[in-house]
Amino acid sequence: MNTILDGLSGWTCLILVFVGAKEHDSNLRKVLQRLADTKVTLNKAKCEFNQTKKINYLGHIIDDDGVRADPEKTKSVGIWMFLNQYQKSEDS
Repeated sequence: MNTILDGLSGWTCLILVFVGAKEHDSNLRKVLQRLADTKVTLNKAKCEFNQTKKINYLGHIIDDDGVRADPEKTKSVGIWMFLNQYQKSEDS
């Protein structure tokens, strides 16, 4: 996939294109055309278009503010850190 899409901007891994609307549409057309030119097909059931608000992807949230860790995925780490500190203070 890297070879097929070499030189195009606005994509990563599973082809996530997110920027301003005009640039988004232009990048998306270029990506889809490059895939068509190389006879790569996409599974329509796994494709989502026009997701301008928010996308959850591999434990991250991608939206207008950028990319950040999904708080639901990191909540248990925070709880573990709290309990670990609590246990250390009780042992002292």
